[in-house]
Amino acid sequence: MNFHRRKQQDGEKFDAFVTDLKNLVKDCGYTDRMIRDVIVCHAWHSRVREKCLNKGDELTLDIAISIGQNHETSQESLKIISKEEDSKVHSVKKRTKEEIQENLNPDALQLIGRNRGMGKAAKVPNQVTNYGTSVDIAQHIVSAQLKTNDAASVTS
Repeated sequence: MNFHRRKQQDGEKFDAFVTDLKNLVKDCGYTDRMIRDVIVCHAWHSRVREKCLNKGDELTLDIAISIGQNHETSQESLKIISKEEDSKVHSVKKRTKEEIQENLNPDALQLIGRNRGMGKAAKVPNQVTNYGTSVDIAQHIVSAQLKTNDAASVTS
């Protein structure tokens, strides 16, 4: 393979890319500057190329290698962090209408029937709600009834 056409491949480790470049130029008498230039032009990640270009005249082969290695390490760390965050996400179980109705008392179901599809607010003691679905109304009614029952048992 021609040294000037060598490009880092997707998934190829940066150090393997640099080692291959050095092996390709071992007997040709190319300088570190030429290897540096291939890194700047043909590193897989555009962020590595951009950081190298931002160094301008200060960029040496060692600095270019350091930039590539640091970028690769940070990308691997981000993948690990991302996997840890994904594993901590809790799933949400969608309940069926039947499961929800099993937890409702008959009075709440009767109130749902009166308010279903009418766009009216369900009247709850000391509060008016305007939820979008009858299930939401029922849940709010049951919650309000429990609060009212708890308050009544405390005063009794």
